[in-house]
Amino acid sequence: MAAASRPSCRSPRYADADNAIIGYLLIGTDNTRASRRKRRCSRRALQKAIFDSANFSSIATDAKGVIQIFNVGAERMLGYAAADVMNKITPADISDPQEVIARAKVLSIELSTPITPGFEHWCSRPRAASRIFTS
Repeated sequence: MAAASRPSCRSPRYADADNAIIGYLLIGTDNTRASRRKRRCSRRALQKAIFDSANFSSIATDAKGVIQIFNVGAERMLGYAAADVMNKITPADISDPQEVIARAKVLSIELSTPITPGFEHWCSRPRAASRIFTS
């Protein structure tokens, strides 16, 4: 007959006067916070790898249109150093003016509203997507 199996546990055990095991002290930890932190760190590492990659161009502006983010990929693709554009110019300043005018005209037709060439044409589509239309 097989012996009764006991939990394999290295935790301290408690015995009665006859040395029969009456319990174990198990200490558990909630690793939820640590797991979330690890996932956040992994996500940040991936975002940083993408941002730092020369294969992706990342350009972001503040609400006034001034460039705040200009990664290595943008430097390589456009030929400007981040230090020369960040906090100094808008995307319109490094774009072909005729292309900006043409794009503003196309967007004006697509969105049925006049779009001014320049910063407005860069953010008109996201703004239009966020509008709620009611009848």
